[in-house]
Amino acid sequence: MSRHSIIRSSSMEEWEEEAQLPRKHVRTVYAIAWSKNSRRIASVGGDGRLVVYEERSGTEERNGTEEQTEARNEESNGTKDNTGWWEAIAEHDCTHGVFEVNHVEWAMSKYEGIAQEVLLTTGDDGNVNVWRVVGGEESKTEI
Repeated sequence: MSRHSIIRSSSMEEWEEEAQLPRKHVRTVYAIAWSKNSRRIASVGGDGRLVVYEERSGTEERNGTEEQTEARNEESNGTKDNTGWWEAIAEHDCTHGVFEVNHVEWAMSKYEGIAQEVLLTTGDDGNVNVWRVVGGEESKTEI
């Protein structure tokens, strides 16, 4: 039996932050999930909130106040920022009533005979809820 590890322990590896999701939670984030189909990210946490984010290109107009726009321009030293960024496209509070939400996962489902992407959430209420994003807003579907 070999004692070689497949995990690299090289100190040469460095990680660099590329982006941050907009701060939409007021309590601890417990889970995030990335969809390989829609390329969206969903997050849930102790505040009971479900948030869906979508990546935007650097050439798209960012939402925000004039002060936020000025701060981004100062951070980029006057150069046009063409990097991607993330925007919250849907938010839902009380996803599991008054309970915390522990996990979120993307899945494919047939709804009204059409295959589409849904979100599954689990919470301290012991339930699994199924959600679908419709026109930028999520709606709970009955299972």
